[in-house]
Amino acid sequence: MITFSVFSQSKLTPKQIAKRNYQEVIGDSIGFTDSIVPDKYAMYPNGMQGINNHMEINLFYPQSAFSKDVQGKVVLKFVVDTDGTLKEIEYIPGPDPALILEAVRALKKLKTWIPAYKDGQPMRSYYILPITFRIL
Repeated sequence: MITFSVFSQSKLTPKQIAKRNYQEVIGDSIGFTDSIVPDKYAMYPNGMQGINNHMEINLFYPQSAFSKDVQGKVVLKFVVDTDGTLKEIEYIPGPDPALILEAVRALKKLKTWIPAYKDGQPMRSYYILPITFRIL
């Protein structure tokens, strides 16, 4: 019963949630000052595996970085807002501006999340996503 009431506040129906296999994604609030641990973390289709699959499909190595043999890690910080959208996307300075722009572009293409909940109310949740660009 609690699960249904939580899901009923999202834009998706319980049937859509089940079909898309939404799973909790445990957030990393390090570096966020107003973080509260939720009772239920935000959910994404297929959880962290779904995010990884999305990034594999949608992330492209920028030609300018590739031609200069630039490699490295881009670390993105973002908020999953109470409506399941991504907000406040930031980055920790990385190896190349083109890599940062590409990582942000791919992140923005993620599907809508189901927000985190605390005491039965949707809440903002904080995430850190490292993305490694490597030339093989």
